[in-house]
Amino acid sequence: MHPRETIAIGALLQVTPLNSDFYQGIQPDPDAQRVFGGQLLGQALVASGRTVEPGVLPHSTHSRFLRAPNATDPIYYRVTRVRDGSSYFNRDVAAEQNGQTVMTMSVSFHRNELGWEHATALPMTDIPNPDDLLPFAERIQPYAGQLSQWFQRPRPVDVRYIGNPPWEAVEQNEFPDHSRNWMRSEPIDSDDPLIHAGAFIYASDMTILDSAILRHGLGWDPTRVQAATLDHGMWFHNYVRADSWFLYEQQCPWTGNGRAVATGSMHTQDGLRCATIVQEAVLRAPR
Repeated sequence: MHPRETIAIGALLQVTPLNSDFYQGIQPDPDAQRVFGGQLLGQALVASGRTVEPGVLPHSTHSRFLRAPNATDPIYYRVTRVRDGSSYFNRDVAAEQNGQTVMTMSVSFHRNELGWEHATALPMTDIPNPDDLLPFAERIQPYAGQLSQWFQRPRPVDVRYIGNPPWEAVEQNEFPDHSRNWMRSEPIDSDDPLIHAGAFIYASDMTILDSAILRHGLGWDPTRVQAATLDHGMWFHNYVRADSWFLYEQQCPWTGNGRAVATGSMHTQDGLRCATIVQEAVLRAPR
């Protein structure tokens, strides 16, 4: 595959079984500087989901990034079946490259059941329609020479910023205390909710740290900012398609000691909350 082409998100998230509970993910861009964390999250989630019965879906994931894998060598996913209950199922996943663990994920699955329901809807009256906003590729084009390779590579999820993305915030010297954008994956030729969950967790890692650097008047200038995810947690509330528009609300309640904690929530176009995210990352000046 040509390194400047993108791969469909549904294909990116598929994992190949090699042995019992042992899978291989694809490396979509061998010329990339690094492996995107969302790729690891999505493939690990799908690998774990292949070891539970159909209809049992993930409701929470907790992941820790240990090493930065390269974009060339294969990445394998070793799943451990921790517990199978009547309602809940637990799996641990180790992502491995060249004999070393690069990420771990703990996943809890839940069999759907009836019960009390409550959800606070996000008011959507003042939020612009995604079709009225520029696609990511067009939004970034005037700044291509100022940002790292990561921002310029094709991606399987479109991001449409509401307000200024970090590079425009720096230019205009206006730094909001939160970040908000519409997102939508490329069309997914599958109704499998596990694949759509994988697309959501992939997208969750794309922009959440924008909220952290905005609080400190920074853009994504690699000469000024070093960032790397340490751990990531995600809770799935309502299953919807990832190839329909969803709103990603993000904010950073704390930075300190070279780290940042960012929180996020994903909502459908009518305001229904479908996921909650918490991420901690290294955030410091380059050494």
